[in-house]
Amino acid sequence: MYFEPPPQDTTARTWNLLMAVLALFVAAAVAVQIGSIVTEGGSSDFTSILEGDQRVRIGLSDLFAGDLEQEAAAAVKLYDKARPSPGACRRMGLTKEAFLNQSGASDFKILASRAATKGLDKSQVARLAEESAMWREIYAPARLTRSRAEQFARRVARLDLGPLEMVAVSQIKARSGQSAEAEAALEEAQKRATHSLILFTAAIAVLGAAGLVGIPIAVLFFVRYGRSLAAGRRVGNHPSALLGAFIVYLLTFSLLGAGLVAFAHTPTRAAPNPVAPVGLILQGCAMVVGILAGLLVLGSYSRQLKDTLAGIGMRLHSLRQLPIRSGVKWGVGGYCAVIPFLAVTLLISQYLSRTVFKDVPTPDHPLLPAINPENGLTFAVAFVLAAVVAPLVEETAFRGLLYTSLRARTGVVASVIISAAIFAAIHPTLPAQFLPIFALGCAFALLREKTGSLAPSMICHGINNAVGLLFVWLIS
Repeated sequence: MYFEPPPQDTTARTWNLLMAVLALFVAAAVAVQIGSIVTEGGSSDFTSILEGDQRVRIGLSDLFAGDLEQEAAAAVKLYDKARPSPGACRRMGLTKEAFLNQSGASDFKILASRAATKGLDKSQVARLAEESAMWREIYAPARLTRSRAEQFARRVARLDLGPLEMVAVSQIKARSGQSAEAEAALEEAQKRATHSLILFTAAIAVLGAAGLVGIPIAVLFFVRYGRSLAAGRRVGNHPSALLGAFIVYLLTFSLLGAGLVAFAHTPTRAAPNPVAPVGLILQGCAMVVGILAGLLVLGSYSRQLKDTLAGIGMRLHSLRQLPIRSGVKWGVGGYCAVIPFLAVTLLISQYLSRTVFKDVPTPDHPLLPAINPENGLTFAVAFVLAAVVAPLVEETAFRGLLYTSLRARTGVVASVIISAAIFAAIHPTLPAQFLPIFALGCAFALLREKTGSLAPSMICHGINNAVGLLFVWLIS
């Protein structure tokens, strides 16, 4: 017996009441997301820009024999979804001018508009106004002087233009009569695009190979353990204490993090927020404080801390019960096994996004726009937060506290589904990302159930987040 429950914790009434509180919390979180999408139209600027950049790379490179004009037109449509984001406006105008023989003057003008500069400080607004004037001068009828061209070339190198950086340099050189330099810059843009696509394709191939390995792993897992898991009886003690601790975690993290998401969130990649690393660190601190508060509540019902942690799958007192090698094996194998399910759910989500939810944009994760690979410190902090802190905290909360509470009241299947659904619903990426996150939540819960430890699910969770950041880095 892991816990010494208070008298009132022996009844099901307390647990039912806490489940009602949790249901209200989840419903409120979903309602806030829906309200944000309805009132603000959602925000998928970061994703749209990344997708547009990838279409430009395909057009520039000979790797996939993409038609440059066709890919550029597709990129413009994607950038248009992210307007009035300055990052989208500058890309849209440049793509039109460089590849489509269209004027980008209106897009460059939007750079200095109120819509594009909303939420930025005076210095950032001034820089965007100067940039807007620069682009209009570059594409004015008058030819650029060489000194002016050199000045502009240095300036565009400091902008976030992705695959269009050397294209912009090529355009500037051409507008100043430096044909050889313009051609060399364009060749460099093509070379960079090809290199980026090769790395991206290699990463996809490795992930695909891992998914192929994961198919027999998943089949063997369900053949060997499926029947016993489905027939699993209720296990664990005092679910109310566990559920109460989980709710304390959610409330504490939500209250502490409410103002920090906006602080850490960079609305556009036009002017990276200099305090983004601080904002990310504060978000991580809010997560850690939240789970510590939950564990403190749980510990108040425990005779021994060691047994309390063991009860939720944190067997830190005896590594012999689940050796590190075994934890890594289950974590890596679990991730390989979930890849095919992720692929299927992503395809379903994309179909639903184009049909059922075609007018309901899925917002980017609030922390994604702060991930700027060109800022080493920000990216390093984001990587630690996503690949280390989040897996440790979220697995302790969702598969340690919540799942264990559910297992004390119901069977494996119901516990897996309910915990995974709550896990997916609380993530601020509805509606399109619900199914993939739900699939991940199911995999994490099954790892927790089979091994009795949180270590494999933490490792699997960390790998998933690290892979996601790797692809963001490759595309960016």
